[in-house]
Amino acid sequence: MNERVVPTSAEAEPSLNSDAQEADHGKRWGLVSGGLIAAGILGFVLLQVLAPDPGQVPRVVNAPLVQVQAIEITRGPIPVKGNGPVRPRAEVLLVAQVSGEIVETSPALVTGGSFKQGDTLARIDPRPYQAALDQVAADRLARQADLDFAGKQLARDQQLTQSGAASERRRDETLNQRDRARAQIAGLDALISARAIDLERTAITAPFDGRVLTEQIDIGSVVQPGTEIGRVYASDIFEIVVPFSDREAALIPGLWDTQRRQAPRAKATLPFRERLYSWDGYVDRVEAGIDPETRTIDVVIRVPNPTQVGRLGEDHAQDTLAEAPPMLIGTYAAVEIEGMTLSYALIPRVALRNSDTIWLVDNNQSIQVVKIDLVQDQGAMVAVRSPEILDGAQLIVSDLAIAAAGLKVSIADQGGARR
Repeated sequence: MNERVVPTSAEAEPSLNSDAQEADHGKRWGLVSGGLIAAGILGFVLLQVLAPDPGQVPRVVNAPLVQVQAIEITRGPIPVKGNGPVRPRAEVLLVAQVSGEIVETSPALVTGGSFKQGDTLARIDPRPYQAALDQVAADRLARQADLDFAGKQLARDQQLTQSGAASERRRDETLNQRDRARAQIAGLDALISARAIDLERTAITAPFDGRVLTEQIDIGSVVQPGTEIGRVYASDIFEIVVPFSDREAALIPGLWDTQRRQAPRAKATLPFRERLYSWDGYVDRVEAGIDPETRTIDVVIRVPNPTQVGRLGEDHAQDTLAEAPPMLIGTYAAVEIEGMTLSYALIPRVALRNSDTIWLVDNNQSIQVVKIDLVQDQGAMVAVRSPEILDGAQLIVSDLAIAAAGLKVSIADQGGARR
């Protein structure tokens, strides 16, 4: 049988005292923790309230650095430039028109020889043709005598017929003889003209002032009709055929006007011994149609008196080792035409944006986007027009990764630094 042990009062009292002490100890630590937390919150609030307000530091943003160039507006004729081969205004192949032996040639009938219009360059033996002409002339004299006799006989027969001494048949026969003689004379006159033309064709003459390009015969050569004698060209006027795009051709004033009073002026330039020589010319015409291969418009420039020596360019000193040359056919000349008069600005190609826009810097140091009309492409430079472009405007010539109208920019000085 289990026995329950009941503590005495002396044994229970120490246990009660220990629990009370532990409870007091926990309460004290709770009060300390709460105080610390309250002190931390109070300190944070005081720091927020009593801390000084930090100053506002402005953000510095650097504007893009650009290089600019002042625009210069030009007012006047815009030069239209091109290149083309030099050719004579006329080139003729001389051929024999009658057969025979060449008995005479001109000293000018050599390659490069110079001659005047009407000069005899070669002569075919004229004696057979002169003899043929003389024979026909003699036949005509005989027929003329027959005609004269028939006329006198007809007059007598008419008198005898009226008096009854001769029949009308006799008069008619005489009248027939007269008419036949007239017809024969007319035929002989035509034959005389033909023989005279053949005789004239034995002399091969120059059709114009010019020079010899090639020659194919010499004294003793026997030729037939169609045999080539030589090739000659006119030296009074040379032509230069210059291909232009429609944009360039549009800058030539009166190009399509065939009734224009004054042709646009032009200047042709050729190099010789590393110097440039020039000749004055003018726009003569436009060749029919557009070149089917190049799709260009061929403009013909005429240069009068091309055999005169060219003018030496102002940027060259006179060359004492060489005389100034004449213009030579077959060379390739540079041509500058005086185009229409207008206002334009010549700017570097690098400043052109998308072929129809440029960037300017306005008075507020901001980008101004300007639409332009591309007037002329000159390679590294282009001519442009716009009513928004003023003389002295600041043109941006450097590139930008990002650009938009109104964007602030900084202008670089000559050394590339900001200014």
